[in-house]
Amino acid sequence: MFAVTALVPLVILAQGWKTHTIADGLSMTLPSPPITMDVKIEDNPGANTWASIHPDGSSIIIGYFPIQPSQKEMPRDELMAAFLSGHLEGDIELVKQRDIALNGWPGLEYVTKEEDTPVLSRLYVTGKSMYYVAVTSETEKGIAPIAQKIFASLKFPSSMAKGPELKPGPTFTPFSLSDSVKIGFPKEPKKEKIPMPENELKLVMDRSSTSYGNRVFAAGVVQIPDDKMDEVASESLAPILGSVNEELVTSLKGKPLVTRSYKLGGVEVMSQTFLSGDKFLWGRVDTFLHGKRVYTVFTFLPAAAKAGPEVEEFFKSIQISEAPPVR
Repeated sequence: MFAVTALVPLVILAQGWKTHTIADGLSMTLPSPPITMDVKIEDNPGANTWASIHPDGSSIIIGYFPIQPSQKEMPRDELMAAFLSGHLEGDIELVKQRDIALNGWPGLEYVTKEEDTPVLSRLYVTGKSMYYVAVTSETEKGIAPIAQKIFASLKFPSSMAKGPELKPGPTFTPFSLSDSVKIGFPKEPKKEKIPMPENELKLVMDRSSTSYGNRVFAAGVVQIPDDKMDEVASESLAPILGSVNEELVTSLKGKPLVTRSYKLGGVEVMSQTFLSGDKFLWGRVDTFLHGKRVYTVFTFLPAAAKAGPEVEEFFKSIQISEAPPVR
């Protein structure tokens, strides 16, 4: 895809950085005039792709993809996740990922590697189209100054309305888990009743879950029977909460990483991070007891995205509206 240097005459390479308008009015500064690539996408005949080459051999690819009728009902985060998934076939590794936005329209910035060749990409989804810009070089360090110059110059056409996003990434809106605990979700969560595995009490978890792109956010609540509360109260809380986390990590075939405890409004919380999916997936699960209920809050996402602010925002959105009971 990026072996296009030979297609660009040296006289074009010598023209230097200039602003070019392509892709349905998207403008950007490029090191050489963009050349239309002969790339056909069967299910998207309006799509187009261009290439520009830096004198050091670095390649820039620009893609324009009109949103198809079958995609119009899909949330933008799901469109971006599907696009990214298509780039991760075979031996391509996702190295970094973060949410971005341009003029109120959501996007993703991500780094992939194939055979040690890095590619830094940006994808934006507007009301009608998806725009893709990628820069590749021999090293990620070599990409940075070129990509920064291009990305800083990106502009949508002035005729395009401002997008609906107030900030990059998900916004967490509070939803009730019980009469005393709330937590933020990026969308209205799906609610299910999940039988707890291997328990004699036939306990059931009320689970609420949703996603934002390729990231899952969930919380579960288990009611402790009245006749078991004295037993729970008589034991040290940390091992009980830790065992709940361990069961969830084991069910996801995860490898435990960091275990810690902290206080949330006076409530003791046990937190566990883990890796799964051959280390490409990362998760965190926090569990606490409040009243007669055990609450389990967890997120599951690509390891490349774990440094994003949405993880802390999700866990910091937990709200306890009443004082914790005396144990």
